[in-house]
Amino acid sequence: MAIAVGLDVEYVTVHVDEDLDSPVAGQDVVMARDLLGSYARELGEDPQVLATCTGADLAGRRYHPIFDYFDDDAHRAEGAAPGPNAWTIIAADFVTTSDGTGLVHMASAFGEDDMIAAPRAGIETVVPSTTAAA
Repeated sequence: MAIAVGLDVEYVTVHVDEDLDSPVAGQDVVMARDLLGSYARELGEDPQVLATCTGADLAGRRYHPIFDYFDDDAHRAEGAAPGPNAWTIIAADFVTTSDGTGLVHMASAFGEDDMIAAPRAGIETVVPSTTAAA
């Protein structure tokens, strides 16, 4: 429902070469600069850096959700879960560059840090159902 970033973490947008054998070939990818080397196989040995910013620069920006389950106006309405603040980049002090990408996918029903950070950002908890709607 959100992506958490570290306020002081330096992030880069890199372009992944179209000819690279990678699931993100031809795409632009955002991640922590300190972790680029960990993804040489996916991004290439020397990916082209298009932009640099801090987590503070990213916080508050909106993004298109990676899952389309709730990508409609009904779920973005005031009073509906997850609400109008979903799919926003939020700052969180638990984001590190020790592993991963420096970006943390937040789903407040599935983790303690998520459950604390998402409501503070005005994002309602959604618990997906495994049963089909009648």
